[in-house]
Amino acid sequence: MFFSGLELTIAGMTVVFIFLIIMVSSIQLMSYIVQNYLPEKKKVAKAELVLEDTVLIAAIAVAVKNRK
Repeated sequence: MFFSGLELTIAGMTVVFIFLIIMVSSIQLMSYIVQNYLPEKKKVAKAELVLEDTVLIAAIAVAVKNRK
């Protein structure tokens, strides 16, 4: 009885260990693929962000003014 439990414990731990190895390997592979084969997003300069914010604020102001 004791040895059956021990065998089951070792088998379960082995299955979990193999699963974790496969999971870590697949995550590393996906990371490699994403970093090397997918294009990076366009980096936006601060000036463009400020301009977009200014345009957004102006559009909101016009909308509020026309609402009343």
